[in-house]
Parts: sequence; C-alpha cells; structure tokens
Amino acid sequence: MSTFSKRVGHSQDDGWLDSYGLKTTTLAMGHNGSRGIMYAFVRFLNVTIPKGSTITAATIKLKASGLYDAVYIKVQGFDYDNVDVISDPSALTLTTAISSEWRMDNGTYWGTGNIYTSPSLVNIVQEIIDRDGWASGNAMGFSLFDDGGSGYTSEADAVDYNADPNNAALLEITYTPPADTTKFFQLF
Repeated sequence: MSTFSKRVGHSQDDGWLDSYGLKTTTLAMGHNGSRGIMYAFVRFLNVTIPKGSTITAATIKLKASGLYDAVYIKVQGFDYDNVDVISDPSALTLTTAISSEWRMDNGTYWGTGNIYTSPSLVNIVQEIIDRDGWASGNAMGFSLFDDGGSGYTSEADAVDYNADPNNAALLEITYTPPADTTKFFQLF
C-alpha cells in the first residue's frame, strides 16, 4: 500500500463558476437562489500515482468558510488525462461518468472552520488513472456542484488557496501500485 496527499498549490487551481462567470476566490458550491448552480473546482498538480495502480481509498478534505444548514453536493472528476488550468467554463462540464454524492442534512451543519471529508472518491480516481493517457505526474481535477436533489438552496463555501494555502483543498489517496514485472522477466 502506498499513499499520496496533495493540497491545491496555486491560486488558479481552485475557484468556482456561477451564472455571473468564473471566480478564483473561495470555493462556493451547491445552489443559491440568486446565483443558480455554483460549480467549485479543484486541481491537484503532480499526482504521482502510476498507471495500473488499484485505488483503495480516496477523499478530498475541505475547510468550511461559511455556515449552512444542509449541503447536497455531487463530486465528479475531470475527464482529462492531464487537467490544465481551468480558464474556460466549458471545461467544468467534461467530467467522469462516475460521481459521488456528498450530503449533509438531518441536523449536520457545514460550519466555519470545520474540516469536512468527502465520501469515497475511489471509483472516480480509478476511472481517471485507468485512462489510456494517464501518467504518473499528471494533474487531476474535480468539480463539486449541486446534486439536483434538494429542491431548495443548498450552498457550501470552503477555504480556497488565496484565503489560506495551508488549508486549501487536500486530496488523499491510498493505492496499491502495479506489480513490477521487469524483475520477473530479468530472471529469465
């Protein structure tokens, strides 16, 4: 078993999009009555997981920067071999087929300063590293947005790189690297 963890490392690697345009301050996600659906994005550079690895655990940790009573978020990975800087809003819509629902309700609050861990993203990360063009060292990205299931305002804000680089989004992955077949063949 091997582990990988990486924070968002640059101001252009996180932000959000709403009906008014692309922003790189805070991470607003969910649905707001006046702004509509808000798509947050995070990009992690130099993800050193070898192609052929088996992902056994994967999450994103976010530090809340607002207080909300219910959060209904969908998490999807960007369907790219190597995610570039998000400068075109259309890039936020090309996502993996697999998603993960992140729901907090029934008295669970999204509270300022608290650290929240996403549900498992194993299948999303596995789909990305299984791409033909994936290579260790590529950038990996995720979109977090309204899951469409709440029927009312469901918003969450998280700390972005600009606000506090030490508390920007954190990607944590546990994986089993592929077997090294070169040693086997060297015996013959």
